[in-house]
Amino acid sequence: TFDLREFLLKTKTAILKPWDLYKKVAKEKNWKDSLAYSVAISVVAAILGVIQAFVFFPALKGILPAQFQELGTPTIVEALPAFLFSTINIVLLSFVWAWFMHQWLRLWKVKGDFWDSYKAYVYSRAPLSILGWIPYIGAFAGLYSLYVLAVGVSELYGISIKKALLLIVPLVVVLFGIQFIFFSLGPQ
Repeated sequence: TFDLREFLLKTKTAILKPWDLYKKVAKEKNWKDSLAYSVAISVVAAILGVIQAFVFFPALKGILPAQFQELGTPTIVEALPAFLFSTINIVLLSFVWAWFMHQWLRLWKVKGDFWDSYKAYVYSRAPLSILGWIPYIGAFAGLYSLYVLAVGVSELYGISIKKALLLIVPLVVVLFGIQFIFFSLGPQ
């Protein structure tokens, strides 16, 4: 069952007190809680993306860079499949990102299991999912999410925050690069 209060509390704690959140989720043995959170935060991110497309994008269109000036506001018929695809895609990619992170950490002899990587990744998405849709603030939310991810890796894998950052930053840069290339080669 989905507990809205628990979801809101975890989201607030992930953003404001990530160390406290990861101390709590480190004790969770049930991977279903992390998966439920992943689905819920993905739905929230998709809803905020739709709000951005319908409300903020038209209002800010005049001040956006030239490449965005040509884009039109989507219709509901266009937005609904994008919402569904986005939600499903984000949840599925959470497993892919966590798997790569886990393999990367294993390469560096960091002890832990896949679900530690999954929990670290899933809860680190809270700042970006909640604030990432806001122009310009989204970039800072992404950087903060990277910090929250490092906190999660530090707490769940039992390593220092410095070591976690030194391991996570290169991985994220490489994965974003691969993802960028993959999506750039997609249908035009």
